[in-house]
Amino acid sequence: MERGGGWTGVMRQIRRVPRLQETLMSIIQIPLSKLHLSPANVRKSDSQLFIDELAANIGERGLLQNLIVAPLAKPKGHYSVTGGGRRLRAMNRLVALGQWTKDAPVDCRSLQGDAADQSEVSFAENFMQLKMTVTDEIRAFKHFINEGSDVD
Repeated sequence: MERGGGWTGVMRQIRRVPRLQETLMSIIQIPLSKLHLSPANVRKSDSQLFIDELAANIGERGLLQNLIVAPLAKPKGHYSVTGGGRRLRAMNRLVALGQWTKDAPVDCRSLQGDAADQSEVSFAENFMQLKMTVTDEIRAFKHFINEGSDVD
């Protein structure tokens, strides 16, 4: 889908649920072992792409962006991850490597909505992301090199 003319229509479609903003609640901490990837997460391709690199980044800096979750009916106290599936996979990779515990607390924003609401939030989160431009990447690398950082 193009982000040009089609973008406005897509965003209108997302805004069709006026209560969606109200369904996002405050940030809560949930043990990693109680988080499961949601089928409502719209990102399906390349889900393992650069997971080791993302895991290394999270291991070094911590989770920089919270996950978006929705409570599961069963098992009680478990949540499906609507936004942040790659981050969830990366944290589980850290557990597999013995670098994190399976019950490490994870910052999550809880979503109280149905499967359609969850898919819309997942779509909005992924669709609205912009990659850095090549120019911005070059400037960032130059900054770190000038500061004496090892960019490898």
